[in-house]
Amino acid sequence: MKAHRRTPSPWSTPSLDPPTPPAQSSELPPSSPPPDERSESPVHDSWTNEDLTTMLIESQERIAEQALIIDKHESEKATMTATFSRRLVLAEQQARQTYQDKVKSLEREFAWARRCLLNRIDNLKEAQSEAEDNHAETVIRMKRAQKELARQAETLQRELSDLKSCPPELGLGEQNRRGERSDLNNTDTATILKGSKRIRDGEDEVEDVKTSRKRQRM
Repeated sequence: MKAHRRTPSPWSTPSLDPPTPPAQSSELPPSSPPPDERSESPVHDSWTNEDLTTMLIESQERIAEQALIIDKHESEKATMTATFSRRLVLAEQQARQTYQDKVKSLEREFAWARRCLLNRIDNLKEAQSEAEDNHAETVIRMKRAQKELARQAETLQRELSDLKSCPPELGLGEQNRRGERSDLNNTDTATILKGSKRIRDGEDEVEDVKTSRKRQRM
């Protein structure tokens, strides 16, 4: 009985082993593996141990290459993550420092503006107090001038009345009396004009103080 030779597949490597003689018995030896339906495939029948070893080595090499690629990607990922983390920490530190510097700058500007405002308020209070003192002093001087003018006017009026009531028997000539009266009238007029000028000066000074206070309020 001749063994039937199977035709090898075009994509399989032809086997160089001699054909296996047919089994004499339908029973398989105990040491042989159980029959596999896939072993009936012509492709698997044509593979050798060398082919399987080569395929195993190639598979291991491809697995190793893939493992290297994965390790490279993981390393790049870890590097990028570390770089991003460092940049994030640095950005947070810079932002915090910038914020603190800005806050300190604003605090200094606020303190300077507050000092300027307080100094301005103190100056205004001092100017107001000085203006009030000047106003009070001016009012006092004006009142004193009015009293002095009234006293002088009263004195002159009394002296003029005495001269008018003087009888002609005292030996004073009419011309002398007229001259004396003229001198008295001139003195009286000058005194009154001088007192009036002092009053006007005092009133002008009061008006100047009022105007200055209005300007300060504005």
